[in-house]
Amino acid sequence: MASAEPAPTRCLVFARVRPAVDREEGDLTAVFPNEAESYVEVDEDAGEAVNRLLSHHNPGSRGGGGTSGGGGAATETKGPKRYGFDGVFPSSSVQKDVFNQAGLPVLVDVMRGINGTIMAYGQTGSGKTFSLLNP
Repeated sequence: MASAEPAPTRCLVFARVRPAVDREEGDLTAVFPNEAESYVEVDEDAGEAVNRLLSHHNPGSRGGGGTSGGGGAATETKGPKRYGFDGVFPSSSVQKDVFNQAGLPVLVDVMRGINGTIMAYGQTGSGKTFSLLNP
């Protein structure tokens, strides 16, 4: 059960990784949430693979329009980067978990007469409406 403690006085930042759509499943995953340690890891090498795949299917888009003629220089790997948050919700999270951890403390403060705001920020298609409105 969620506690009814007031929200801390500083701004908290949470990340919710939305469920993948069909075209993103499998080897195209580049974002890996770690709920236990509250970070999201973004594998830039996996992202480059996605860009190459997209540029192959969409000539003229970012990424050079396909594969090179072979024999070129080896591609430098960038490796994963970690981004820390106050809380992380993987794609398997249910709305109740998100509300209990991120929304309930704000609601408790609002009911006590303290101003509160919950803001969703992200790229188009990243899951903002999904996080705010889905049951």
